[in-house]
Amino acid sequence: MNVIRFSLFLVTLMVAIAPLSAQAQVQTFTFQCEQGDAFEAQIEKDQAKVKYASGKTVGLLPVDSREGRKFSDGRTLLYVNGTEAWIEVNYIMVNTQCFAQQSPTTVSNSR
Repeated sequence: MNVIRFSLFLVTLMVAIAPLSAQAQVQTFTFQCEQGDAFEAQIEKDQAKVKYASGKTVGLLPVDSREGRKFSDGRTLLYVNGTEAWIEVNYIMVNTQCFAQQSPTTVSNSR
């Protein structure tokens, strides 16, 4: 009887926890670069979006990184390490020494 009660408890706990794992944490940073350019980066565990001052938005997927986090679409690469970031396009650095202008805004999104 105790085994059945424990099993029911585990099932109830799993059902209660499942929605929590479906929530994604979205961090939004605004970066200002040494060249004068600025961009916004929305970073999640499984994707990132870069929005340029021109309004153009690029969606990126995570790639392996020894340090910090990298996201790419095969053409554009975003590298973020703490409050610093850079962007390269077609293997050419286009935005370097970009620094977050404030602490990131974090929002939980339900999926």
